[in-house]
Amino acid sequence: MLHRYLFIFCSVLLSVQISSVQAQMNSTHFVTQGDQAYQEGHWETAIEAWEQALSLHPLAAEQVDVQVRLAAAYQTLGRQSLSFQLLDQALKNTETLNAPARRAQVLTHFSDAWLSIGDVKAALNMADEAVTLLAELAPPRVDLQAAALNAQGNVLAVLPNYLQASQAYQQAAQLAQHTQPNLALKAQINQLNVLQEEGQWAAAQALLAEVLKDLAQLPPRQHTAAAYLSTGLAAQQLSRQPALSTAQQAQARQQTVMALQQAAQTALPIQNHRTVSLAYGYLGQMYERDQRLKEAHHFTRQAIFHALQGAYPEVLYRWQWQAGRLFKAENNTLAAISAYQAAGKTLSSVQQRLDVGYRSIPPSFDEAVRPVYYGLAALLLKQADNAPNESIRQSLLRQARDTVERVKIAELQNYFNDECVQNAQQEATSLDSIDPHTAVLYPIPLQDELVVLLSIGNTLHPFRVAVTAAQLRDVVTLFRQRLQTRSTFRFMYEAQSLYDWLIRPLLPTLQQAQVDTLVFVPDGSLRTIPFSALHDGQTFLIEQFAVATTPGLNLTHPQPINWKDSHILLIGLSDGVQGYSALPNVPKELASIQQITGGEQLLNQTYTLESFKNNLEKTPYAVVHMATHGEFDADPEHTYLLTYEEKLHMNDLQALIGLSQYRQQPVELLTLSACKTAVGDDKAALGLAGVAVKAGASSVMATLWFVDDEATSMVVTDFYKNLLSTSGVTKAKALQQAQVTLLKRTHYRHPAYWGPFLLIGNWL
Repeated sequence: MLHRYLFIFCSVLLSVQISSVQAQMNSTHFVTQGDQAYQEGHWETAIEAWEQALSLHPLAAEQVDVQVRLAAAYQTLGRQSLSFQLLDQALKNTETLNAPARRAQVLTHFSDAWLSIGDVKAALNMADEAVTLLAELAPPRVDLQAAALNAQGNVLAVLPNYLQASQAYQQAAQLAQHTQPNLALKAQINQLNVLQEEGQWAAAQALLAEVLKDLAQLPPRQHTAAAYLSTGLAAQQLSRQPALSTAQQAQARQQTVMALQQAAQTALPIQNHRTVSLAYGYLGQMYERDQRLKEAHHFTRQAIFHALQGAYPEVLYRWQWQAGRLFKAENNTLAAISAYQAAGKTLSSVQQRLDVGYRSIPPSFDEAVRPVYYGLAALLLKQADNAPNESIRQSLLRQARDTVERVKIAELQNYFNDECVQNAQQEATSLDSIDPHTAVLYPIPLQDELVVLLSIGNTLHPFRVAVTAAQLRDVVTLFRQRLQTRSTFRFMYEAQSLYDWLIRPLLPTLQQAQVDTLVFVPDGSLRTIPFSALHDGQTFLIEQFAVATTPGLNLTHPQPINWKDSHILLIGLSDGVQGYSALPNVPKELASIQQITGGEQLLNQTYTLESFKNNLEKTPYAVVHMATHGEFDADPEHTYLLTYEEKLHMNDLQALIGLSQYRQQPVELLTLSACKTAVGDDKAALGLAGVAVKAGASSVMATLWFVDDEATSMVVTDFYKNLLSTSGVTKAKALQQAQVTLLKRTHYRHPAYWGPFLLIGNWL
């Protein structure tokens, strides 16, 4: 019987081995199939084949190879999250394999992925580790060394450290010259861009000619088309350099046209529509700059066609936007609006995963997204000026406002990178139906003028001011800087200039409607300043109107609050911890507020994440007051509030405040009384503006910069006294009264003390 069992066991083992060999053969077949599809630019087909290969469970080493291939394909398609997941899995696999060469290969690709989303530090760390690992290998892996050095050069070029980047590219090209001509060319093209950044025009011209000569020797594959495309863009940049002679610029221009056309011609037979679309689109862009509109239209139409053929929305929106600019240049407003609307519609579906080019940092939100929506808004505002009747005029004005609103929503999504914005939109209430004595100001800083849309009731009033976006930004930046210097009133010139631009033209309309509250929906640099400190030459704006802000019309839920029997949680940190200074007035501040409101108190050692969570779980607090240091940064990862032992990041705050969201009484007011944002950093101010949206609170009262904590204590104490002891008073008016009370004290007259307090979100 034992022999029988042994025979059965051996048969099973043999069967498993045969099955494993068969799976391995099938896996190899799918890998080869995917490689061929990828070389031809058919990335979706390549992904399908490689996914099949991965599902057949090949050896761990081969899993890594397939995962790296898949990650590269997903990155090409702009699906960054999938790319990162695969690379993370591959890196973990290399740890179990103890395979330094494969680990270096994964690190090289990982560096590329980090760079594609703008994380230069992570990209450099991984490229450096890959280069170090490969330098220690014996025998050397020249192919992997070349790839790692090219990736390292890409990061160094972005830093920028052009000298070391150029050295890395030269080494990569030399190592890859005989075995990997495609990689050698890629490194040379990257070096060509670095030479231009350094202003080495003669060297750049010589290298461009050499690259074009080498490209002509390559077979018509996807990587050849991609190399022609990148070379064309480098030549185009060279053609616009004023340091070159007219003849040299003309030569570079001819090289641009030749390279881009060759990219399209190489990609067409293999049906690589994405590369074709990019090549034709960039040709259209070049003719647009030359104001040769007929040729620009021709190539732009071709670019749109091929982007649609391959279903590449992240490319398509760019050429739709380009078409809109071309129609605008021809004064064909209706066609321009239609093209811009198409671009906006396409963009809205892909702006979280824009794939923007050839191994470079993505363009910023301000370069890739904002101009599309603002261009459309400008056209709609122009159309409204010529509307045949008031009904159509109001409709066009609302379309313009809603178009800019999409920028605000997209920007917050881009900043927080989660679902909090969608949730806020679902709960929002239209601001068109608010109190008739409240006006909403919607500043729209266009390139050549400022448009302020004033909403009172259901009517929009447009006001045009002859100030460019650049002028506005400069004055706003100076205003913010000077406002924080308590020893002088040098900010007054900027305070009055901004008043003249944003408020004075609106005054007759505001006075006629008996408006007493202004709600600002600021954008860009305007988020960094307190509107309360604008000045008409006699008084501050806060002395004339209650003031509130909101990050977007569609992100606010204005409704009166019944404060009766409301529960209040008071949190404070007076001790100096984690490198931050002490806040000695915090105990007094909390005691004063507690005397007015009652409520639970967590101070110093009793203020931890755990105690905060426990309190929110057991009691439905309407108000959470946090007297603790807070930092708002352009990077949400560096935005946090301080607890006694650790930092409370925005995701933590969202989770904690969210504990009360499904109760009868969610958190209506979150007060942050000691936070700050960097001077002139509108992205950091965006984080502050969006904190109510992120945290899930109805409104937030916070400070733009750190204020003397005695002054802070007086303002917030008066605010709660006004809010809870006066029936029917709004949060905006309660804050106004507290600020005016402080500014009337001689010692605190300067707006550095009372100005930075902002009410964000529901002001009622």
